[in-house]
Amino acid sequence: MQREGRDLPKHARVALQVNNLASSITFYVNRLGFQLVESQPHADRAVVLDPDGDPILLAGPAVEDVSTHLDEPRIVYKPGATLDFLEENLNARLATLTTGGLTDIRQEQTEEGDRKLSITDPSHYTISFVQQRSPEKTLALYSRGGNDVAVVLAGLAETDLDLTRAPQEWSIRQIVHHLAETDSMHLMIFASALAQ
Repeated sequence: MQREGRDLPKHARVALQVNNLASSITFYVNRLGFQLVESQPHADRAVVLDPDGDPILLAGPAVEDVSTHLDEPRIVYKPGATLDFLEENLNARLATLTTGGLTDIRQEQTEEGDRKLSITDPSHYTISFVQQRSPEKTLALYSRGGNDVAVVLAGLAETDLDLTRAPQEWSIRQIVHHLAETDSMHLMIFASALAQ
């Protein structure tokens, strides 16, 4: 459906800043199988639905302030970012991608045993489809997470904890603090779920 001269509805919370709207629409709709909901070529914007039915705003270079077209909370991705989508049947997704004409599909297996398919879009986003884990496997990985962090940190000096991969990136210390804070924020959710 194409609507001209009107603002796109503010129902999307996620936006991708793309280099070329037309080629991005072709990629996401014809290659990945996303659904085109609305398109405004003159405003350099379109909305597609991802495999879970969630809207994603595609915003071309003419869109100066992408966030004004999104509902809260907003997430605006820039070219080069990676987007992960959970997939129940990775073989079916691979067949869809192949049928869509994609040939440069990278297949990987993570250290945790998860399978993943990755593709690069025309604006240099990495789109990954990750096979969903069972709840049992997720719990097992979560319960061993603290031990994994302790093993990685073993032997590091206090000054090592302030190392970063590059300027403006988080230090080892900041990453560990972030993990601890995130876990503590989720404790109430877990406790509530267990109580119910």
